[in-house]
Amino acid sequence: MAPFGITIKGKDLIIAPFRPSKTLDNLLENPVGVMNYTDDAYLYAALVVGKGKYKVFPAKKIKGFVLKGSLAHSEVRVIRIKDDSTRPRLYLKKVYEKTHKPFQGFNRAQSAIIEVSVLISRLGILPFGEISKQIAIHKSCVDKTAGPREIAAWKLLMNRFNQFIKKRKKK
Repeated sequence: MAPFGITIKGKDLIIAPFRPSKTLDNLLENPVGVMNYTDDAYLYAALVVGKGKYKVFPAKKIKGFVLKGSLAHSEVRVIRIKDDSTRPRLYLKKVYEKTHKPFQGFNRAQSAIIEVSVLISRLGILPFGEISKQIAIHKSCVDKTAGPREIAAWKLLMNRFNQFIKKRKKK
C-alpha cells in the first residue's frame, strides 16, 4: 500500500509513479489494483515512513485488497501506459467502486500532515531548502489544530526528516 495522488480526466484515472518505485513495478507485473480513499492522515504519514499497519479485506472484482475503514475504494485495471524515463503515466479504468462512509472533511493539521507526507516522500528529490521551508509553514497548522493522532503522525514525519538531516551532515 502506498499513498498516491490521482489525476482525473473524464473517466480516466491517471497516476504517475516515479521510477524506480514498488508501485510501478507491481502494476507493470500485475496490471490491477485498488485505490482506497481515506481521511486518516496518520495512515499517510505511517506509509511514507514505512510504518503503516492496516487491516484489509479482499477486493470484489480484482485480485487485491481494500483498506478496512476506508471511505471508499475503486478497483482498477491499467488500460494504457504513457512511458516516461522519470514518471510514466498509468491510465486506469474503474472496474468496481464502493462508498463505505461519508467524508467529513479535514482540519488544518490533517491537511498539513498529508502535505508534509508528500514532502517527506520527496526527500533527496526536491531541494532540501524548499522542503524545510514548507515543513516550517505546516508546523503551525499542526501546533494549532492537531489531536493525538495528528501529533503522532507529525512525530513520525519529523523523525524521518531528522534522520535525513543527520545523513546529510555525515556526507
